[in-house]
Amino acid sequence: MEDHIARAEKFEKKANKKLHGWRVFGSKRDDIAELLDHAATSYKLAKAWDKAKEMYIKLAKYHLKTKTEHEAAATAFVNAAHCCDITSVDEVISCLEQGVDYLLETGNFNAAATCFDKAARLYKEIAELYESQENIEKAIEFFEKASELPSNEELSSSVNQCYEKAAQLAAQIEQYPKAIEIYENMASYSLNHRLLKHKVKGHLFKAGICRLCRGDDAAVAMVKQYADSYPSFRDTWQCKSLEDIAVSVNKRDLTMFRDVVKEFKGMTPLDSWTTNLLLRVEEKLKTSKSVRTRRPTKALDLKPSSTTKFGDRGKQRKMCTGLERSRTTIGGTSTTTGSKLLPSSSRIKTGVDTSKEEIRNMGEMLLTNWPFLAETFRQAFLSAGQMSSIRDLPSKEACM
Repeated sequence: MEDHIARAEKFEKKANKKLHGWRVFGSKRDDIAELLDHAATSYKLAKAWDKAKEMYIKLAKYHLKTKTEHEAAATAFVNAAHCCDITSVDEVISCLEQGVDYLLETGNFNAAATCFDKAARLYKEIAELYESQENIEKAIEFFEKASELPSNEELSSSVNQCYEKAAQLAAQIEQYPKAIEIYENMASYSLNHRLLKHKVKGHLFKAGICRLCRGDDAAVAMVKQYADSYPSFRDTWQCKSLEDIAVSVNKRDLTMFRDVVKEFKGMTPLDSWTTNLLLRVEEKLKTSKSVRTRRPTKALDLKPSSTTKFGDRGKQRKMCTGLERSRTTIGGTSTTTGSKLLPSSSRIKTGVDTSKEEIRNMGEMLLTNWPFLAETFRQAFLSAGQMSSIRDLPSKEACM
């Protein structure tokens, strides 16, 4: 470590000597930048973070004097940010913001795409820092900035994630109009992109839930409008569930609402975002003066995940534990279907000890949520004697 410190001090001393020389131009200018960079790197290796940060900021300011090295200055500011103490969030954000500013002012059109990509990643990093500080409004602002920059195809998924994250956080702090606007925009955008079409139903469902949280009495009509505008959404369980929830809220029927949500929860695991918003809707219904309760019902048994933050994307809990070889019997002949992911909670068997109804229920759930398992359960249905032909079941394409 002492060797690194000594080397860093040597580089710093040489750089300072050249900086205070009579004139700085040509190769001498490049030498100074190189010496400052070496000094910063050596301080980093010695874990002398404050000195490393100081050298990077000095390097950034030196680059700015040349008026043509904005991208290099931006990189130096970003490196300085990564040398800041993790508790000095404001200082980190300040360095990152300066880095973004100079990236966007580079003026080099050939390198513009690269600069925009770097800027988007930095905006996302800033947003995550603000979120960690629970400054949600600033986090939303920077997630939106990250999503607004032009991006290449490789980065587009990350940009979409930033835009969706902005919507999630907006809903968290009850900025429902903003969240609704973002989700509806994302649905419209996804509809025109082949690889994103499958996400339309999720975006519209979340937009609808936000409308219900806002207390939108026209939510039922809006769900129908979604179905008319997006035909692919009309026949999904998300559309049906959303419509039933909206009807129950419109009728101020707490019993119906709880029954619908219970049924919905049985179809798919709920992430923390959906859970919290449904609990908000229930609370609004409970405090409504005109609320109806046709029979005693328990409050929703929806517990937000203790390990997942509210704004998190809400990873679905693992329902599969590994690859297994599955053997099914079709027409009296035993065949191997190959390696398939099978639910850990209830290994599917096709023998006499498994009821036909059990196979049907398990199969219907997985056909809905995991299209790539369709063929396995189509075979399981047939072997259980429920169908006279595989053609009686929906095709794999219909499950997509």
